[in-house]
Amino acid sequence: MKLKELKPRKALNKAFLKIKPNWVEIEGFKANLIWLLDATNDTESEEFHKNLVSDFLKKMYYDPAHFINTKGRNDLVIHNGNSAQSSVGIIIEAKKPTNKAEMATTGNLKSKLKRSQRILILMILNLWRWLSILGESYGRATKN
Repeated sequence: MKLKELKPRKALNKAFLKIKPNWVEIEGFKANLIWLLDATNDTESEEFHKNLVSDFLKKMYYDPAHFINTKGRNDLVIHNGNSAQSSVGIIIEAKKPTNKAEMATTGNLKSKLKRSQRILILMILNLWRWLSILGESYGRATKN
């Protein structure tokens, strides 16, 4: 299977494009994104940046309805519920912003993917580049 990179407008379901934006939420997102990018530190560890991403996601949407933490060997996971016992919906593979060698691209994605439990979304990020893969595509890519 050949993976292709999509711009957000192409990747979004057309129904979402019809929804009128909530400017209060957009301003909140912008403020939290600025905080996230300002807090990055090239000399800090991957763990430091992973915690920044976790805090950003909790502030933006997931807290308190979704539990975010590590699970097994996964850097971060977002559970479908508010406890660690609920199923995993999103797996996040976090990389240090300066670790260009380990950051996945659409060209080397298959070599970076790991087989895992059934997931809805796999995200691979280094704060500057966020790759989001739907679970259905993830499954096809790991089989080929």
